[in-house]
Amino acid sequence: MLALTVTRLQLQELVRRRLFLVLLLLTVVVVALTTWGFSRIPSLGDSRARPMSSTEIAAVASQLLILVMFMFSFVLAFSAVFAASPAISAEVESGITLALLARPITRLEYVLGKWLGLVATVLLYAIPAAVAQMVLVQLVVGYSPPHPLEFLGFVIGEAIVILTFSLLLSTRFAGWSAASAD
Repeated sequence: MLALTVTRLQLQELVRRRLFLVLLLLTVVVVALTTWGFSRIPSLGDSRARPMSSTEIAAVASQLLILVMFMFSFVLAFSAVFAASPAISAEVESGITLALLARPITRLEYVLGKWLGLVATVLLYAIPAAVAQMVLVQLVVGYSPPHPLEFLGFVIGEAIVILTFSLLLSTRFAGWSAASAD
């Protein structure tokens, strides 16, 4: 299936982009800093007459993990938009799409391949980053969220929906820009 070839090419292109590499670097830094912050939670009660109980530590950790993971959701959604927006329109403007569509590939296979490549990129980025954050919180504080798979599915699903709309708009704007150039 030719869509899988386009998927592979899309993955290779996204991995080569500096935006993806910067995002990976920033993710490592943020996970390291948040893990350090979580490690400081048990010492919050040092100035009190009694140390924090494990229930209090779990309550603080749960609230902070919710905050961190929803910030991650926001970053993931915006990253998906920045990756998907130029996926088709930039290739139409540069002429790459015309060269590809001259071969025996349908437009549906081309767009589906682009979409699958973008979804694979989201999965390859989001799953390890979120799992690393949750595992490190478990190791540092001993707190594990009650439904981590459902939450991860929600965050990734949200990014995929936004990515899909962004890619759809990219195809629409690519058609408009090509029509206005004529």
